[in-house]
Amino acid sequence: MKKIVFFLLISFGALAQTGIGTNSPNTSAKLDVSSSTLGFLPPRVALTATNSFSPLAGIAANATGLIVYNTAIAGTAPNNVVPGYYFWNGSAWINFIASNTSTGLTNDQTGTSYTLTSADNGKIITLNNAGAITLNVPYFFVGFNCMVLQKGAGQVTLAINGTTTNIYNRYNFTKTAGQYSILTLVCTDANKYVASGDMTN
Repeated sequence: MKKIVFFLLISFGALAQTGIGTNSPNTSAKLDVSSSTLGFLPPRVALTATNSFSPLAGIAANATGLIVYNTAIAGTAPNNVVPGYYFWNGSAWINFIASNTSTGLTNDQTGTSYTLTSADNGKIITLNNAGAITLNVPYFFVGFNCMVLQKGAGQVTLAINGTTTNIYNRYNFTKTAGQYSILTLVCTDANKYVASGDMTN
């Protein structure tokens, strides 16, 4: 009997994959969850800010790659969080692109002023007004990026906001060139952005 138990323990321990809903888990996956009618529901937590590991337990430095679904609207910019999927990069929570909005990758604005939020990461910001528009650019995190489209007649002017210190451009341009022009914003260093595209002064 002892030999049989020992053999079973060795056999189970030797399995490289675990299957839920399948007896043949994918050989490239450590965990394979299979279903044609059910989804995977991750832990739902109320995060407090992108720069705080709380309320999760454990050691933040050892949790790189951890995924949760945040249920809260909390914190203050640039560390505010909104409902959606987040992963821990070792020092901050990073929002999955467009996980927090039903409108996908676009954010349509019609006012004469708009301030970017961390939820705009990876999105296309359309600005549609007949008058001049100011786009305020705060600092969120290195790697933040978005595309800006001047959809209406109103020219868009980039403005430093919050802790942002510089918005660099090859020709020192700060405005969109005209209706239907597009520019891209990329945060390359702490508090610093590069703007490139169809721009002018």
